[in-house]
Amino acid sequence: MRKFILFTAFILSLLMIVSCSAGNGSQGSESGTSQGDAAFEAEFVFTVRPDGTCELTRYNGQSEEVTVPSQHDGMAISSIGAFSFEGKDNIKRVVIPEGVTEIKPCAFAGCSALAELELPDSAVEFSKESFADTPWYSSFEDGLVIINGTVTEYRGDTSKLNSLVIPEGTLRIGERAFSALAVRTVTLPESVTHIGERAFEKCTSLFKIQLPDGIEEIGYAAFHETAWFNLQKNKAVVVGSILVGCDNSSLSVSIPDNVKTIAPGAFLGSRALVLNIPEGVEKICPNAFTGCTQVLRITLPSTVTELDPSAFEMCPSLQVIGVAENNPNYYSKDGILYERNKDSELARPEGMTEASSETSEPQKR
Repeated sequence: MRKFILFTAFILSLLMIVSCSAGNGSQGSESGTSQGDAAFEAEFVFTVRPDGTCELTRYNGQSEEVTVPSQHDGMAISSIGAFSFEGKDNIKRVVIPEGVTEIKPCAFAGCSALAELELPDSAVEFSKESFADTPWYSSFEDGLVIINGTVTEYRGDTSKLNSLVIPEGTLRIGERAFSALAVRTVTLPESVTHIGERAFEKCTSLFKIQLPDGIEEIGYAAFHETAWFNLQKNKAVVVGSILVGCDNSSLSVSIPDNVKTIAPGAFLGSRALVLNIPEGVEKICPNAFTGCTQVLRITLPSTVTELDPSAFEMCPSLQVIGVAENNPNYYSKDGILYERNKDSELARPEGMTEASSETSEPQKR
């Protein structure tokens, strides 16, 4: 079983890691435009996001200086997609408009001449991989690299690095910002609200982290394989109101009453057979239960208002996803999870058989 869990975690890691050394092999599709925009569309390719904004998925032009438009077909541009400028080794300057919040990993991979990048204040979601291969990013001095309030990495001599204090005003710790860093203690200021995916993963010497109470989001495996996390494996690991880990050895897991969010990877490798999520939990993140190889049933409380269907992926024994009857957003029928208002199937247990059926009908409206 342990080998299976490790294999599961390994496969998941491969799926979630984006490599800047290889292109994505596909381009985004264009949304509808007028004929007058045809030349413009040949240069910039966009996709429409679920929130009604657009993502730049490919720049096809040849200019040395590029200004990304702020709108497309009346929709705001909010994201610069992965590999969107890949291989454009002639580009020297890029201006990104206000309103863009996210720069995805490897967006500028291979842009070996990009020495000037104008980021708006709104751009806060990115990592060091977002700017891979650019002279612009390489020009930052050794030490903590902080861009628009987001820490992307620590550079410099780590042989004498014992403690790390993140300055007040910092808002985010970026994806893999400190991964495998040889540091013993880290102090985060109260201003930090987001910790990115794998931010401290494999910091094996890290035994103490001072965390603020106001953290709103913690990414997948942010603290996994740190001394701090390993020392707490025999209990629920809670940061603020976010559950980031649990007692993997126990067949019965107790979740503290103050938990409102279950973070990605929180139950990775858990041996629990049944998981009853307590009232008060409001959000269940992607891959929250991934790797629960033995769990047979997961029951959600009435308070859950937001969940990602991928939360239940790679749970091969799961037969039933139950929901409290008075949950206004979701219900369970024959063990399958549905969205109440749309009556649409959200998640089907991987271990479900015809014999395993349990119904919690939607309330009459």
